[in-house]
Amino acid sequence: MLLRACAGCGDRAAVNSTDKEWLGTGKTLNWRTFKEARAFVRKLGLESGAEWEALCKSGKKPADIPASPEAVYAKSGWISWFDWLGSGRIYQHNKSNFKKARAFVRKLGLKSSKEWTKYARSGKRPIDIPAHPQRIYADSGWAGMADWLGTGRVAVPGRQQSEVQTVA
Repeated sequence: MLLRACAGCGDRAAVNSTDKEWLGTGKTLNWRTFKEARAFVRKLGLESGAEWEALCKSGKKPADIPASPEAVYAKSGWISWFDWLGSGRIYQHNKSNFKKARAFVRKLGLKSSKEWTKYARSGKRPIDIPAHPQRIYADSGWAGMADWLGTGRVAVPGRQQSEVQTVA
């Protein structure tokens, strides 16, 4: 069973592979289909996750639309928050551009996951470079953050950052 929540709004969805149950109470919650829910949300004109969260907290979100659509609709249409909100920034990543995206990122000279995250959130990242490449390219070349950044460093589970090995 998967529990997901809109941060701070208290709307949690317990989703099982065979049913949708509200906080283990045995009550079935019938969510709108992904397409119906997304169409409703897009009509609201929200432009950010913060605005979505505010809607959830306000109590004005319909009960049949989950506060955590990324969890509920993960296997039935979910693409991204930009797609969900209709805010205009729709990613068009495809598997064939992994090498180009990786080459671009390597030229940035970033040295760590922390630096990558800071860059990805900075607003400088081009629209065709995913913020979470490990998700987008999982089946099309992803070999870890060290490969993505071109650092040659490989994190070893259980070791501190100072003990990270450099691969020759």
